[in-house]
Amino acid sequence: MQPFRTLVVATLAAAAIPLLAATAHASGHGVSAGTSAAQCVRGCAMQKKACVQSARTTSLACKQDCRTNSAPQDLGTCMKGCSTTFRDTKDGCNATQKTCIEACHPAAGGAGGDDAATMSCRGGCGMNLADCAKGVVEAARTCLTGCRSAADRLSCFQGCAADAQSGAAGCASDFETCGSGCP
Repeated sequence: MQPFRTLVVATLAAAAIPLLAATAHASGHGVSAGTSAAQCVRGCAMQKKACVQSARTTSLACKQDCRTNSAPQDLGTCMKGCSTTFRDTKDGCNATQKTCIEACHPAAGGAGGDDAATMSCRGGCGMNLADCAKGVVEAARTCLTGCRSAADRLSCFQGCAADAQSGAAGCASDFETCGSGCP
């Protein structure tokens, strides 16, 4: 059970590290509603939602693994481990959202025109991120619904979790690539 939890945490961390590294240089500015930056921030919010859905899906797979493979006297400890991992991952989702929001703002010191162009570009990146993350959330929910009637629920949940993690990582990577192409 421990190797599965370690794999889950490592996978989620690997998905977040590129985004964190790419946005570490970003500066903090206020965001006005209806601006390109606000569109970017909405994308970050949807990315957090996808991250949490991925963590929830992984937690369901972990708990199903506990039910399937743990001895009765170890079931409670196993389930608690799944819940702890979920909470830790959810905290990571919050941190990733904050870093994502920082990436929505142009670096300090740019010329006014460059800042406007950068904000517009990053707003587009944020809208793309929102669409991508929304797709991950919907796909995970659909996948989990299909697991209700699956003969091998554990394998089904694990497949849903892997797909959700991969999808969330792909969205983050695409956002990073998009943002690096902004002026």
